[in-house]
Amino acid sequence: MIREDEPLDLIETPSNLPRCSNQQFAHPTLIIENSKWAERYADRTGTSVTHYYLLSLNDLVHVLAEREPASRWFEPASDSE
Repeated sequence: MIREDEPLDLIETPSNLPRCSNQQFAHPTLIIENSKWAERYADRTGTSVTHYYLLSLNDLVHVLAEREPASRWFEPASDSE
């Protein structure tokens, strides 16, 4: 696992992140176009992937995916259960 705060500079991070409508926070999910990381992976494996960038207040996650991701909302469990 590679942590973003490690000075390895293996995965590019956009320098000018788009902002949410309130202009206070950066948009939490992005697709990195022309990703060098995704290109290196594709060259090595022959598999086309998309580079997703997921940002929270404390963390960021880079993901290479072969397929379009899917998500769904889970309601929080109640305290009475």
